[in-house]
Amino acid sequence: MLGQPTAHRRWISLPRGQRRQQLISAYLFVLPAIIFFIGVRIIPIGFALYLSFTNWDILSPVEHLVGIANYTQALADPIFLISLKNTAYYSLLIVAVGIPFALAMAIAVDRLLKPIQLGVRFAFFLPLVTSTIAVTVVWAWLYQPTYGLLNTYLRMLGIPDQTWLLDPVEVIPSLAIMSIWKGFGYNLIIFLAGLQAIDQSYYEAAKIDGANRWQQFLNVTLPLLKPTTLLVFITTVISAFQVFTQVYVMTDGGPGYASRVISLHIYQQAFQNLKMGSASAMAMVLFVIIFVLTMLQFRLGRSNVEY
Repeated sequence: MLGQPTAHRRWISLPRGQRRQQLISAYLFVLPAIIFFIGVRIIPIGFALYLSFTNWDILSPVEHLVGIANYTQALADPIFLISLKNTAYYSLLIVAVGIPFALAMAIAVDRLLKPIQLGVRFAFFLPLVTSTIAVTVVWAWLYQPTYGLLNTYLRMLGIPDQTWLLDPVEVIPSLAIMSIWKGFGYNLIIFLAGLQAIDQSYYEAAKIDGANRWQQFLNVTLPLLKPTTLLVFITTVISAFQVFTQVYVMTDGGPGYASRVISLHIYQQAFQNLKMGSASAMAMVLFVIIFVLTMLQFRLGRSNVEY
């Protein structure tokens, strides 16, 4: 209420000793999270950055500095460039298909009765909390070209069998379909929360002005969902660029290099070829790409919408 002191003013009015005690207590509460973040995030990133300037092979105790040689070799490596292209293609499919589909389904679910909503949300969210390895193995069987369930259904419809994971053209879309199915529940829940946070008075005002449902969607729903959409875009792009398990289990980068993604290439360079310096340089390149894309999305997704 007007005239009532804010929490900050009340805190300032406390004696200095009591303020110091509260600050110490607050920092102690967040200290475990800070230590965990530094130990699990900051230190490994810093160590990887250092290794990217060395030729360490894991087996040798001594690393020799090689400058930016690992970076120049990575950018000149045709397999690394193929991996980048495949990762970008995979990410584009995840974003272009998965996000609009999740938004459309969230709008449909939002119109259901609350008890039905809970059941639908649970059903869609269940794949997200299921083991990625288990889901990947099941989908590998579904994609099996001879006796897989998907080709069985296609035969019933009179459609020729597809080779799915064995076809260089179909393999990335097939991986993307599986990933969209698994991560669909997360985007659905986020979009649903954003939709339910929109005040219904905006829709009532739009109806009074004669707006139909499509116009309400374009002029009310989409603008007020900008913060939610930005969150979904950022998390989806980051997750897509870091894809590993699906590719490693289902195709191992094949056929040929058709599904070789950058995370798999980094893993193979580090733990199969024992080129940790080169792998660290590639990891730094991936980090920069994700960071630039995230900052670009923040810049393009700035919203001045006020509720």
